[in-house]
Amino acid sequence: MNPVPIGVPGQIHVGGDGLARGYLHNPELTRQKFIPDPFSRDPGARLYATGDRGRFLPDGNIEFLGRFDNQLKIRGVRIEPSEIETVLRAHPSVQEAVIGVAGAVGDERLIGYVVPRAGASGPGDRRALPAPDHQRGRDRDHVAPRTREEKALAKIIAEVLNVDRVGVNDNFFELGGHSLLGIQVIARVRRVFRVELPLRRLFEEPTIAGLCATIARAERSGDGPVASPSHGVTSRDQLLARLAGLSDAEVETLLKNIATGEQGERVIEEF
Repeated sequence: MNPVPIGVPGQIHVGGDGLARGYLHNPELTRQKFIPDPFSRDPGARLYATGDRGRFLPDGNIEFLGRFDNQLKIRGVRIEPSEIETVLRAHPSVQEAVIGVAGAVGDERLIGYVVPRAGASGPGDRRALPAPDHQRGRDRDHVAPRTREEKALAKIIAEVLNVDRVGVNDNFFELGGHSLLGIQVIARVRRVFRVELPLRRLFEEPTIAGLCATIARAERSGDGPVASPSHGVTSRDQLLARLAGLSDAEVETLLKNIATGEQGERVIEEF
């Protein structure tokens, strides 16, 4: 609770007008995080202890230096790894579990490490965790693309996921894919195969074999080649073709609209 000089790390606190009143239905966490403000003359004023480490720079900006706890942040979403680790440890075959983040900036992935119940275990050293190997364990079951369509789709997914190769039975999400990367796949499928597919099809058919079958059905049903809006293309499908130029935050907003069934066309126009 002592202000630090310029350049000295400390915990970032937030106060002043507009500060939230606390956590909804969680008085204990509110008491821990929303503390009395010793620097304010207003009675009852509070400071919010963010748990973020930072320091003032000479120009007045604040540099973020990480977290005091183990909280993670992926694509703008704060994640409490301890909550996930608790769920993993509840499995009868798991003795210890640690959650970490791997991947380049902008393509971070949540990774879980477990110690089997029969093995010896101690406190997990998060910094010593090995990088995930998405190729390991797939060589034995690898089935190479056979048709021209499968090869084209494998090339798309391999480029999006930045992996060396993709088998026809490999699961897009098990290889590290997520919604934002899935949008890129759907957009490229639209350009290469000239068919309109909603994003949910990738969740339903996350393998090359399944997605190729879906593309073939779309072609037979008249969804390909790409039609104009007057030929039955839904507003959701139209969104996919326009997402490539949006930022991650804008895409996340549109995904929430799509997931809840709301129309996203107005949001895109605002962007």
